[in-house]
Amino acid sequence: MDSDAPPRRPDEHVAVLPGWWTTVQQAEQQALQLTRGTDVVTAATHVVDGIALVTAQVAGPHRWSSASHRDHDRWAVMARDAVADHEARYGGRLFVFPGQCALAGAMTAGRVLAETVIDELVVPGHPGRIDPEARIEGLDFVRPVYRQGQVVLTLRPIGPGLFTPFERPRTAGALRPSI
Repeated sequence: MDSDAPPRRPDEHVAVLPGWWTTVQQAEQQALQLTRGTDVVTAATHVVDGIALVTAQVAGPHRWSSASHRDHDRWAVMARDAVADHEARYGGRLFVFPGQCALAGAMTAGRVLAETVIDELVVPGHPGRIDPEARIEGLDFVRPVYRQGQVVLTLRPIGPGLFTPFERPRTAGALRPSI
């Protein structure tokens, strides 16, 4: 795990939610319902062979369990791999993360980095780091990814010194968890 990662509480662990979905949107919506009332620190989707799985870093007990799957089931193998990726901050598309509720409308790049767990802002083909004073618009829907121990948000330019998250909501009324 990255040394800059927030320390885990002793009762925190990563688990996979039971089931799989055909779209990440379905996975997110169902996961938010399944985890209601649970202390979720982060939640991520993982797409494997066209199936969306959800992992969640939770503090304390939770009501759901994937114990009914045998260790050799295809689902169990995919679930173990997704949990390992989430624990190592190696893979997964985050839809619940610390600082997420602070993101809305437009903010400077420096503020996004300071107020969330996002470690890095990248623009494909853009050399170097983004100026901390650059503005990022459209922060109502943000899906950073775990990449090599970092939380990375990919942006696209929309004007001089102006960016927006690369991924946009695919449907109207995208859910925002209340964390």
